[in-house]
Amino acid sequence: MDIGFDLAILYRGSLESCNYDCWYCPFAKAQDSADSLAADAAGLQRFVDWVAANPTRRLGILFTPWGEALVREYYREALVELSHLPHVTRVVAQTNLSYPLDWLESADRRSAALWCSYHPSQTSRERFLSQTARLRELGIRHTVGMVGLKEDLPEIESMRAALPEQTTLWINAYKREANYYTADQVARLGAIDRFFPLNNTYHPSRGKACEAGARTITVDESGEVHRCHFVNQRLGNLYTDDLAAMLKPPAPPNKNPPSPNRTPPGGGRARPRPARGAPTPAKEPEPRTTLGLCRAGRDEIPKSRAKPVRVAQRALPHHCNAPRSWTLWNGPGRSGQRRRFPPSCVLSAVKEPAPGRHPTHCRAASHQQ
Repeated sequence: MDIGFDLAILYRGSLESCNYDCWYCPFAKAQDSADSLAADAAGLQRFVDWVAANPTRRLGILFTPWGEALVREYYREALVELSHLPHVTRVVAQTNLSYPLDWLESADRRSAALWCSYHPSQTSRERFLSQTARLRELGIRHTVGMVGLKEDLPEIESMRAALPEQTTLWINAYKREANYYTADQVARLGAIDRFFPLNNTYHPSRGKACEAGARTITVDESGEVHRCHFVNQRLGNLYTDDLAAMLKPPAPPNKNPPSPNRTPPGGGRARPRPARGAPTPAKEPEPRTTLGLCRAGRDEIPKSRAKPVRVAQRALPHHCNAPRSWTLWNGPGRSGQRRRFPPSCVLSAVKEPAPGRHPTHCRAASHQQ
């Protein structure tokens, strides 16, 4: 099947700031300094220039920022510029739609699209629906997503009823707690998003073939290329190395045995969130909890191995006594306990998408639709 492009690039710069304060997000209300914003803008412009100068492949580009990118003018300008390049068949940004949309009038509707997340704790349903109505007026393709919190199930159903039938509403399964959903809740969410049962599954995919690195790559603000956001395997640099030589055939990612300072990879479910202030259990180390799908937990993996960042609770077990190098938030929002872990614990045993190719339930590839 022709998906419209030869190579999908997921771009994630150094931007961390977000204007929302969702308790389940490690970057809620984060702030960037003027210097960090300038560096992020320079990295983005270099990427746009590279895309413009390399028209030999049909490209699909998805911006997957740590924070909210489209409140920044330089991301808006980049999306518009990329949309007009003939070899960029799709350019998409993940966004919360919390800004005026008139600038999209300058974008090419044939290629520009938005991945819109609705967070009921941060904005009203009416406000969000008015934004999606404006997107329809502008002719901008878009999809709507929500985090599948049990307490938001009525709101999820109300949003589905309010959206036009042709607008996809997908549900990001909440997988930080084992057996989080009842069978009835799974059925209700599956009636809204037919891929929800797949997204809610912990797929045993470690060591199995994946097209990440062959048809899809990730690029950061320095041009560093990896197979995907969750595979810590550097392929090269977009600006100094040959792209054709970097692209690898489907191969088992994360297949190396754990190093001595890592806990063995396990296939269990994520642990329930501990009670606030609960002491760290003094137990023998157990296999660490692994992640599931590409999109599930996309904000749990640190973007850089050079400095500490906050990662969400389910990335590591609470009893891990690894050396101090990374920060883990063990509670909702910013009120939980903090502990530190090495990047190897986060990156060594992450599970990858189902075998073969990017599956239909892989939300990182949703811009292919």
